[in-house]
Formats: sequence, C-alpha cells, structure tokens
Amino acid sequence: MAAAAALDEGAWLCKCGAVTRGDAVCRIKKCRKGRKRYAVPRAAPPDGALRVVEFYSGMGGMHQALVRAGVPAVVVAAYDVNEHANAVYAANFTTPVFALDLLRVGAEELAYHNADIWTMSPPCQPYTRQGGRLGADDHRSDSFFTLLKCLKELTHPPRYILIENVYGFEGSASHAHLVETLTALQYSHTTALLNSLDFGVPNSRPRTYVIARRGLDPVPTELVPPKPPVETIEAWLALPSHRASEGDGEETMGQKRKYDELEGGAPADDAPPASTPPTDTAGAAYDVSDVQLRKALPHYDVCGRACQRSACFTKAYGRHAKGSGSLLLRRGAHEEYIRYREKVRNADPDASFAHFGLRLFTPHEVKVLLGFPPSFAFPDAMPDAQRYKILGNSLSVVVVAWLFDQLVADTRPAALAS
Repeated sequence: MAAAAALDEGAWLCKCGAVTRGDAVCRIKKCRKGRKRYAVPRAAPPDGALRVVEFYSGMGGMHQALVRAGVPAVVVAAYDVNEHANAVYAANFTTPVFALDLLRVGAEELAYHNADIWTMSPPCQPYTRQGGRLGADDHRSDSFFTLLKCLKELTHPPRYILIENVYGFEGSASHAHLVETLTALQYSHTTALLNSLDFGVPNSRPRTYVIARRGLDPVPTELVPPKPPVETIEAWLALPSHRASEGDGEETMGQKRKYDELEGGAPADDAPPASTPPTDTAGAAYDVSDVQLRKALPHYDVCGRACQRSACFTKAYGRHAKGSGSLLLRRGAHEEYIRYREKVRNADPDASFAHFGLRLFTPHEVKVLLGFPPSFAFPDAMPDAQRYKILGNSLSVVVVAWLFDQLVADTRPAALAS
C-alpha cells in the first residue's frame, strides 16, 4: 500500500473519523443521513509547539503529563471508545475526542493530524493473568497492530512515540512486533519497567514503558528513575500542588516544570505543615464494614496516613478486595492495626475493627495519588463506581511527565544549542 502523505489544505476530518475533501457533507452514508454532519478543524499550534495525538486516551493522563512536564505541545486529537472516559476528558480539555474503534482508522485519517508525537496506552488485558495472557492472540490487541500498520504507511511518521502498559507487555509478541516496526522505521527506542514509588509518590503503580525517537539523536539506552524520598500519604494529599501543575490543562503547555522533588527534595514552601493530622472528612459512604472485612480480611491491603506506600488501584477498586488497591485508616496507626489484626484473626473471628474507621480512598484521593491536579474534574453526575473504573485504567502522571522530558530532550534549548 502506498504511503499516506500529509493531506492538502482542502481536506477536513469528520467526527466519524473519515477524511473528506471539498463539500461540507461527509462522504460516509450514515453521516449524510444527518447523524454526524460536522467537521473537526485542523488545530493550529503556536510556533514551535509539537502536535500530539493521544490514542487510548482514557481520562487524559498523557495530556495531563504533557502539562506537568511543560512540553510546548498541543494535543490535536484523542481516540477512545469508552464514552465515560471521554466525558471526563471533555470536562477537562478542549481537544476533539474521537469515540472510534481504532480498527476503523486508516493512515489517511492519521496523516490529517500531522502529529509530532503519538502516545498510546493499549488495552492491558492481553498481558495480564486475569486476561489470560493471550497477547497477540487476544482480539483486544488488534487495534494496536492496526496502529503499527498505519505507522508504516505514513510518509511523515511522528518523531516521538510513548507507550504505557502493564508488566508483561515487554515479553509479549505485541512488544516484539513493536520493536520490529520501530527498528524498520529507524526509530531509536528503549523499554523500561518503572514504578511510581521510585518518583517519590506513595503509591505503587508498576508499568512497562516504551519511548521512541526518530531522528539524529537516539533516546537514552537506559531510563534510571530519580528515586527521591517517598512522601507519606498524608503529606502527598495535603500539599497544595499535589505534586502536579496547577495550570488549566489546556492547549499551550509551555509552563516550566518544577523538578525540585526529583532533584534533592521539595522546596521549603511546599513542605507539609508540622501540625496534627487533618480531620477525615470522607463521607460514610466510603466506610468498609466489619462484615465486608471479615469476608476477605487477608486480602485487604491497609495503610495509614503516615505510610509511604499504597497498593496499585485498579478498575475493580471498591468491588473486589484482592489486588485492587488499599484501604485507609481514619484512626490509629498502621502498626497498631496490624498488631490487632494478627491478635484477633484466629482468637476472635468476630472482633470488630470499627474503632479504626477503615474506608476506601475517595476518587479525589486516588486521582491525586496518580498525579492529577485537584482542579481535574469528573462530571457531577458520574457515580463513584464509574470514577474508580476510569481511574484504575489511567496512568501515573508523574512518571509519564518524567518520560516526556527524556523523550523530547532534543527539543529543549540546551539540546538545540549544543
């Protein structure tokens, strides 16, 4: 198949994903019937800004990481089939979101965006134990292979690519095909296993990342995390900045990233106040009852405000005890809870844990632990169960922001001057 060149100025992109030239009606029959008769204007970034397309965009973690990193960029398009995640994305960014199955997207449509950066968080189920670890044989990985096929057909492929997935992706046939494709297209690339704990965040989120760059300067051959001291949960949640940029998260992302926490600790005005712990204001709806605890006591991961680690939050949080995330103590120290649990587990199976006030982390707290700013909003009508699902499918904004710095280092002033 011939390579897809950048499109002429007379082309426009319908919300259905089809490229049309000339008249103002989409060439797709169902759109001509009146369901989707509008175009997506070609975004015009400021001079020097990078054009970004966000695949499997979810709630906008990659977009938020670009804001945090201070990369001068504009996200010109986002793609995701999850309508609930798209509603969250639209509540925070003005980027057009295409609710399309990527199996239907071709190289011509992707060439329309003329992107400098592709970001991807493909479905993780093909690489997890719960998903059967079928890898390339799982139909949920088909769209990823479609994107790689489109990548090979572009006359002007993106200069940068960043991919996030679960541990296990790095040993899959999908990863092998990715490496083969990147090598054939003359990208330098590095795969790394990174955990947000190694970035000072009191939350464990181990993930596989791939960064790739096409050009004269290769990407770093090894990605070594900064490993600053890990904050306590209380300190992380209490910091006004929540370790995230407080910008509006919108189109221009040139604000300078503060890396103090990665280079020797937080500045003095960011230090948590030395005072009594704040009153726990989470509502009773987040409480975990004794009945719930007794059903799965060994499986619950519990942490206190002084802990420096919480378990990885998944989309099953709030519905399943094992491996879905941590509970938080309203009262008492973590060590006190552990001693009490071990004392009564066998001797008194009916003992109450009510005095500890065990509860779920709220969606806001999970969001902050992932690195999203406090201003990042969910639609008011969205129930907590749906918010947990979307958060569980998201990513660590802190880690990805650091990766963007490594990836686009060749565009920074120091690199351009050398």
